[in-house]
Amino acid sequence: MDERGTILVDTGLPTATYLVNTAPPTGTPDTSPDYTLLAAAGETGTTGVTGATGVTGATGPTGATGVTGATGPTGATGVTGATGPTGVTGATGDIGATGATGPTGVTGATGATGPTGATGVTGVTGATGATGVTGDTGPTGATGVTGDTGPTGVTGATGDTGPTGPTGVTAAALTTYGSFYSTQNPNIFPGTPFPLDTRGAGTTDDLTLNDNRVTINTPGTYLVIYQYNPNTLNPDNQLGDVQLVLNNTPVPGLTFILILVQPDLNQLLVQHW
Repeated sequence: MDERGTILVDTGLPTATYLVNTAPPTGTPDTSPDYTLLAAAGETGTTGVTGATGVTGATGPTGATGVTGATGPTGATGVTGATGPTGVTGATGDIGATGATGPTGVTGATGATGPTGATGVTGVTGATGATGVTGDTGPTGATGVTGDTGPTGVTGATGDTGPTGPTGVTAAALTTYGSFYSTQNPNIFPGTPFPLDTRGAGTTDDLTLNDNRVTINTPGTYLVIYQYNPNTLNPDNQLGDVQLVLNNTPVPGLTFILILVQPDLNQLLVQHW
């Protein structure tokens, strides 16, 4: 497009009008020969008298409040002013509720004991109180150990000799005799033999003792006397069974025995039924 002859208005300050001579033009209108100045603004005249101020228009609506700017840094604290005079003391308020009691402090060391005061006058003894009810009798204690046997008394005087009785039938001479006993003082349990361990003086040779058993080596009819004398007297020793056995067979009629206590002699006697 041919731009020659085009009128260009420069809206800069001050305003000017140019004619384009060459298309396309180069440079700026006020410096390039491609433009011809047609008209330019004249010098500014003297400012005229200011006219009277017109009536102020109605105030427009207030615009929206802008966003609050960031708070600036706090300024340095100013010098503290002189303290003013103390005001009149106000009326005392009501006493508040008592606070909770604090913990008890540590007990202090005990002070030295003071000197003992003089003993006061003893008062009059009061009347004796009534005797209380007697309590129940306690259980009887265990029986104490029996004391040692006392010494044997003096033998009494021998009495007068009685009249001689009639002469009895002369018995056959004894050919076998013996006595056996125990010196061990052991505990004897039910079902066990008596612990015979000693042959008495005068025992004939045809009676032998072995393992608590007496062996009769000569056949015949024998009178057997036996007794049981416990050393300790207690309820367990007052009644028991002592059995005479011949060839491992109990002798009939000798199963039960009665043990009688003789306190004055501190011994027991055995009788069979």
